[in-house]
Formats: sequence, structure tokens, C-alpha cells
Amino acid sequence: MTLVGWAHYQEVGSQINASAGIPIDLAPVSRAREHSIKPSSGVSAKLPEDLVKRGLFASEPCEKCGCPISRYLVNDQVCVRCYPPRGYHTYNDQVDLLYPRKRGVAF
Repeated sequence: MTLVGWAHYQEVGSQINASAGIPIDLAPVSRAREHSIKPSSGVSAKLPEDLVKRGLFASEPCEKCGCPISRYLVNDQVCVRCYPPRGYHTYNDQVDLLYPRKRGVAF
């Protein structure tokens, strides 16, 4: 990619993040940092700091998808996968690395 193309890419990305209301310090995680995340099991698992900044926390696993990461939606505690917040697409890979999605069983 040329320098001009890269500058345009950065500008468009910052405009998209601004229009979605995503703070700059909560931008998507780099691939190098993404691979340093270690999957863990159990409710007492400590979430990465950037997920905690987004208002996510560890809880009992969801009955539908099994994901133990929750957030508050108004006054209710909901699963982050079943009820994704705006901007979830920027960090859903990080959640999937921590807790892989359940795959359907073929009969």
C-alpha cells in the first residue's frame, strides 16, 4: 500500500470509529497482541484490560452460547455474544480467542 493509501485508510478508520462512538484507545487489537491472549476457563477468569474498559466482565456462562463474558444492557446482565453492543465487531475475535464459539453437532 502506498503512503497516500495508508494515510487515507487511517483517516477513514478514525472517522468510522468516531461515528460509531468508539474511543480511539479502544481501537481493534493488533494481531500480535491478539495471539498473546491465553484462553482460560472458569468464571473467575481475568479479562484483558481493554475488554474491561469496554464494560465487559466475567460471569456465569450463557445458556444459549456458553460464553462467560457479560455486559449490562440498561439494568440487565446480558451475554456479549447474544446481545452485542455497538462496535462489537472490532473486538469479537478477541472474545472468540478467549472463549471459542460452540459448534453445532451434525446428526
